[in-house]
Amino acid sequence: KTGSKKAYFTLNFEPGEAAQVDFAYCGMLKLNNTNRKYSAFIMTLCYSRMMYVEFIFHQNQEHFLQCHRNAFEYFSGVPQSIMVDNCKVAVIEHKYHEAAKLNPHYLDFALHYGFNIKACGVRKPNEKGQVEKAVDYLKGNFLRGKKDITSLEAVNNACMSWINNIANVRKHRTTQKRPVDMFETEKKELGKINIFPYDCATIKTVKANSQFRVVIDSNRYSVPADFASTLLTAKIYPSKLLFYHNDNLIAEHRRSYEKNMDFENPDHIKKLIEHKKNARDQKLMSSFLQISSKAPEYY
Repeated sequence: KTGSKKAYFTLNFEPGEAAQVDFAYCGMLKLNNTNRKYSAFIMTLCYSRMMYVEFIFHQNQEHFLQCHRNAFEYFSGVPQSIMVDNCKVAVIEHKYHEAAKLNPHYLDFALHYGFNIKACGVRKPNEKGQVEKAVDYLKGNFLRGKKDITSLEAVNNACMSWINNIANVRKHRTTQKRPVDMFETEKKELGKINIFPYDCATIKTVKANSQFRVVIDSNRYSVPADFASTLLTAKIYPSKLLFYHNDNLIAEHRRSYEKNMDFENPDHIKKLIEHKKNARDQKLMSSFLQISSKAPEYY
């Protein structure tokens, strides 16, 4: 026995050939009335080592796809392949020595933008070593010493400045060149972005309760009172929520990442208020007319 550590081949890539993506848990973020876990989505182009980073609250399907879209727009192109680990938003199942069963939503997204999905082998960390090093660099440089973050928007704005002015213009330890300089060659080999943006929403069937509210992630969102206790279709995006009935849009809300909040659109309750007012007026009139036989004449 010569050693206890396993050896791996160094993977080399041509310009535009591949990118690696990963999620990274980054800690807790204080958001008004609650604390929430937040993560980073990272995409690294394998040839130039150009990075794209976006902080998010959920490592789920709509965030995964939207972050890809945002990364393609940042790079102004699409790599031939994207290398992913075996997270459920990308790979449903990947047994040892068997082909990966890809998430159909992610596969549809890949067909739309024209890239191949390469699921890393089981227990083969070297296959996405570049993005894992990028995670370490992000945590050890940009996030180091940052505490009491209270806004995802603020930290994303600061991170974009860091990406453009530090991460992508530094001399990379492996290539000994600046990613932004190597990107001049790589960007010519990236595929064109589909001019029709992919709809990244997660679609679910939901039911409004008797208070005409739909519950998403513990928060309550109003729909028109007519749709109380009705089955609806929800399109869930990272930044907004759309509610449909029979393919008709009936309500839209900005998505909140706080907890146990109630969001009511005043227009959704107007008809109910008018109905209740009319009912009160009718009851009052009925009581008045019963006072005496001369009440109708008096009225």
